[in-house]
Amino acid sequence: GLGKELRLANKGAADIVRDKAKTLAPVVSGALRQSIGSKASQRSAAVKAGTAARVPYAAAVIWGHNPRPQGGFTEPNSFLIEAIGYEYEEIKSIYDKRVAKLAKDNL
Repeated sequence: GLGKELRLANKGAADIVRDKAKTLAPVVSGALRQSIGSKASQRSAAVKAGTAARVPYAAAVIWGHNPRPQGGFTEPNSFLIEAIGYEYEEIKSIYDKRVAKLAKDNL
């Protein structure tokens, strides 16, 4: 049905961005990269990195932090946003195929 197709399209797009983000994420211990995950519903798709308990520094890595308690600052690393840009055509293709399938099956 419509809801299932929309969820599958959103999940497919989120998974592509998740996989690319994992290749772009900065790695020291690997915890940030391992924390990158995707989820989707029929209304939305999301890719998230970090958790408060396991990777509390994720927001500082992604958005930057100024000033840090030990001095200096952290430059933002926009690897999640860059992942969308790198995979834009594939994401668009997923939605095009799913919408075409919906139209064919329901119109």
